[in-house]
Amino acid sequence: VHVTVTESMMTKLKPIRLVERGELESIYIRSFYAGRLPRHLAQDMVRAANALLKQQFDLIVTNGDRKIHREDNKGISTKIDIVAENNAIGSCLGILIVAQTTTGCRLAGSALSSPGQKANQVGRGAAQELLDAWNSGGCVDEWLQDQLILYMALADGESEIKTGCLTLHTQTAIWTAQQFCPQALFEVTRLDDPQPKKAKHEVLENGDFSNYGQAGLIPGRHLIRCSGIGFERK
Repeated sequence: VHVTVTESMMTKLKPIRLVERGELESIYIRSFYAGRLPRHLAQDMVRAANALLKQQFDLIVTNGDRKIHREDNKGISTKIDIVAENNAIGSCLGILIVAQTTTGCRLAGSALSSPGQKANQVGRGAAQELLDAWNSGGCVDEWLQDQLILYMALADGESEIKTGCLTLHTQTAIWTAQQFCPQALFEVTRLDDPQPKKAKHEVLENGDFSNYGQAGLIPGRHLIRCSGIGFERK
């Protein structure tokens, strides 16, 4: 991935607000095969993933760039790309599934094959990861939530994101951000409690979540708020 940042972009970061997930609008599946593995294994991954996803979602399958629309406009559009990775070293299978919502949120699931693992197991694994992310109720999946913490700390104003289960990576990212940006004030609220519990920045500064979850993942939906420091490049 190559990213070019221009001088005009080096201003204060805007706050991040991801609290309304909306409805599922589309699903994109990228299934790849590499090395000596045949194409039909990548197709097997897609079939297995689709079979599991269809148990929860009403899917409309789209092949490549050719889109299929229903007259009644019901169902969720699904685009599938099957790709041969010609520059890979060795043989492997992999699949990425991305769900996009009506408010622009994206949640994903992915999987890579292991030696001896069947292709349909890989496809189901990625689909289950996406379903777990969707059913957790957040606007971001577990892989994205911790990546946003630093930007929230640096932003100018109050950011807030709604997550599902709070990962240990996210807890660590909050603690780390406050070591470098002590003026950034974080507040984490578990939304599923009758009386939501808060892990305020004072607790996080000590690296002690005490009764608010032990080491590892904290179940339930969470709202993470941060008053950023308004960092500006001099």
